[in-house]
Amino acid sequence: MKASILSLIALLTLMSPRALAQDFHENTKDATVLIISYDIEGHIIGRGSGFYVDEGTIVTNIHVIDGYARYYRIFITGADGKFDSGCFKDITRSDIKLNLEDDIAYIRAYVDCPHTSVYFADSNAAIGSQISIYGYPALGDNFFSSFEMIKNDGEILSEWPAKVGLKEYRGPWYYTDALIHGGNSGGPVVQDGKVIGIAVASHQDASGAATDGIFIPVSIIVSGLMSANNSTFGYTPQNQQKNIAYVEPEPEFPYGEEGDPFNPLRTMTIATNRTCDAALGHGGEATGLGGCQCKPSYHQNSAKTACLPGAEGWTDPNMDLTNKIATTKANTKQAPLFSDYDESQLGYEAVRSLKEAGVISGYPDGTFQPRGTINRAELLKIIMEGFFPDEIYRETHCFSDIANEWFAPYVCAAKRLGWISGYSDGTFQPSNAINRAEGIKIIVSSLSSDTVQPDIATGNWFDGYVEAGMDLGILKSLENFFPGASLTREDAALWIVSASEYRFEPHQ
Repeated sequence: MKASILSLIALLTLMSPRALAQDFHENTKDATVLIISYDIEGHIIGRGSGFYVDEGTIVTNIHVIDGYARYYRIFITGADGKFDSGCFKDITRSDIKLNLEDDIAYIRAYVDCPHTSVYFADSNAAIGSQISIYGYPALGDNFFSSFEMIKNDGEILSEWPAKVGLKEYRGPWYYTDALIHGGNSGGPVVQDGKVIGIAVASHQDASGAATDGIFIPVSIIVSGLMSANNSTFGYTPQNQQKNIAYVEPEPEFPYGEEGDPFNPLRTMTIATNRTCDAALGHGGEATGLGGCQCKPSYHQNSAKTACLPGAEGWTDPNMDLTNKIATTKANTKQAPLFSDYDESQLGYEAVRSLKEAGVISGYPDGTFQPRGTINRAELLKIIMEGFFPDEIYRETHCFSDIANEWFAPYVCAAKRLGWISGYSDGTFQPSNAINRAEGIKIIVSSLSSDTVQPDIATGNWFDGYVEAGMDLGILKSLENFFPGASLTREDAALWIVSASEYRFEPHQ
């Protein structure tokens, strides 16, 4: 087992880019969370710490969430180093997996507030080395006396016995003189800014104050995370995460010697699109003469050190979906799309625009599945984030089947803006595949505040929206509209891009 764990860490080491010039301690602090547990009647019964290991996965101790607790509230660490009382996620035991071979629990909790994820060390720390322990200990007279982030420093003294009481553990714990107070359990143990363990226990003196600490090493955390990884509980290994701590920094002069990258006579290693992109931002490309230039949809900044989005004279800093799509469509050098989708497809340019604008993505196998369906919540997320980011609040519980899920702010915003009203039973049914009539109603409603009246002659509630869709250029033909058919991923892309073009063009 030990050999396999070390092999796993060695593999992650080879796959991970070097993480240099990053304030790892700040990164770890921002990844640490406060966990409050409640009984079935909603009374507070305990607290502990934890930390994000990717965008939606938190690691803590089993004993932090065990016992007769039934509900948990996860609080993010704010910019001031204290827990953010206005930014939390409520979960139940169904959102938790336990590592039955050790005192580690894995929590699934997506919180719509800024936070980071920790950076794991490549191997277990050495005996005698210095460490720090982060967490939210309950210091003072009672449970509510303090809710501030604490960092305790110390040294690793020895390995702790692999057998504690009657329970056998698969690997050694570590013993340290860094204090682990009550409430510290589940917090990250850090060395040189990288996580080398998880705080788990301590001894106490006669007054109840901590005298030392015991923690579980990183090899066990990583091994457990990989074992817990499946289709219902996904952990993203750190080398695959979009976290600045894991990205190798660009060299100071990625295009060669220091100088003006626009000058074709300067010394440059090779003026390729890649080196010009690195030198000037995503708007840079090679001239073929040894220098760089801005792509047609970009322009030079005043210092001539970067290419900014938009043609010369374009100054609008707004980067909502409309402008992203407009910029993307003007870019003549496009990246490949998906393995099952090429230029012969009707919606190719629309799908490309949305993909490069960061609005849609394919599946893990590299496909787009254009004939697949899109559900009601997904369509609202694309429209809200792309067109109306300022309208997204922390709204929840706007329908009987909408609580505080990831899609709640999008659904509730759309309801507040009058685009949707839900079903007669008070539900919204977010996971239902959206049909074509519902899709055109939502998109048309997002473009106009005018109320569309149903067609009295036919009795079809959607006819007015279909007609408006034709007038706005979203629909190209009324033939084969099939209002009850599911809206495909390709058609959704076509309609959304057509709507964005309507918004981007001036209208009387």
